[in-house]
Amino acid sequence: MLLAGLEVVFLSWALSLAITFAGYLSQTSNRWLAETSWADVIGFGTSIWGASLFGAYPIADTAATLLPAGMTLVIILLAQMALKLRSDVHLAALLTFPLGFTFGALLLSMTAPSGIGIGRIFLGSLLVSGLSILWQGLRRLRKYRMDLDENLGYLNDDRVDDQLLNFLASGPRDLYRGLEIGWRVTLANLAIGLIALVAAVIVGFSRISEIAQALGAGTWEKILLVLAQLAYLPDLLAWSLSWIAGTGFYLGVDTWYGPGSYPPGPVPAIPVLGAIPASTESFWPAIWPFFLAWALLAVWRSERKLSQLRYTVPVAGAFIFLTTFLLIWTSQGALGPGRLTLVGPPVFRATFSIWFQSFGIYALIRLAFATEVKARFQVYTKSVSHRLSRVGSPAAHGVIGVLPSKPKPATVAPEAAVETATENEGN
Repeated sequence: MLLAGLEVVFLSWALSLAITFAGYLSQTSNRWLAETSWADVIGFGTSIWGASLFGAYPIADTAATLLPAGMTLVIILLAQMALKLRSDVHLAALLTFPLGFTFGALLLSMTAPSGIGIGRIFLGSLLVSGLSILWQGLRRLRKYRMDLDENLGYLNDDRVDDQLLNFLASGPRDLYRGLEIGWRVTLANLAIGLIALVAAVIVGFSRISEIAQALGAGTWEKILLVLAQLAYLPDLLAWSLSWIAGTGFYLGVDTWYGPGSYPPGPVPAIPVLGAIPASTESFWPAIWPFFLAWALLAVWRSERKLSQLRYTVPVAGAFIFLTTFLLIWTSQGALGPGRLTLVGPPVFRATFSIWFQSFGIYALIRLAFATEVKARFQVYTKSVSHRLSRVGSPAAHGVIGVLPSKPKPATVAPEAAVETATENEGN
């Protein structure tokens, strides 16, 4: 696993250098790059590679810190490929992968220009490699549990000789159902953000073209410009999701873009920023209706007891909150000097808003329609309706419900009775 970490580090670094070299060769006729040496190109490529590990990189004589999360995602995918080739190792051996990865990252960062931030590279390498082994571990665990469910109780039910994997696989089923729900809700959030981003690009394509033409870029410059914007695709997706959730994002220390807010003045000269909607007077965006419909469909398809939701809801909620926080946090940073020292969504406000509008709505509907809650609600409604029927009935006012008494025989005095008998005898 140590070797796998080193492989991923050097492969990602080589990929970054290859893109940088291609960009430099396409600009050999540019007189502004006449004094640029290959050592400078390697240093710049290393800075760009370090940026994907949360390092700082130079923009306009300042240190930018906005993470090109697209490059970070490429590194994580390379790590998945390297770890998958070593699928025969025990799960605990994955813990050594961050050691080799971090060591290689620190070694390569020493070749970058000063200001890259060795401390940031160290912490970023641990985070990226940690996410890589967590993703790989969850994939192995999910596949192993599915294999056990298919083979348990039959012949050839041979468990893998991996103590950690067997220990984790023996956990409550509802706990892993919570992880599945959390993963699906996270993918749904990403899909909503991507759809909104694509729609905004289509609607604002004319403004995007105007900004690109104003830059005066040639063919190769346009290709490099597109690649540079794709490197920030996850950041743009997070901005889009935050905008849909109503919390918007900053494009400057004092410039906030959101539903109903489009500050006057030009946006930074980045073509994709021309997709920011200029007006939302006709509607107020929100993501909760989608998850409300999803929750109602889930309730209609299957009911759950509160005992089944005891693990599912907290685990899913924690998973979604952490992934949402990570997505929003990594999409905020500095993109230049002056006002651009702050770009991206407000971290805590956007995280809570997205979490509540997605999982919060889903969890409330699931809990409200749990079997025990529905039974208690039905008992309560029957009790209330019975009381209301009694209160509104005439019996409650003493009119109905009293049986009529039998008529009593008339009482006759003894003297009158004797006289009546004598008269009868005379007749």
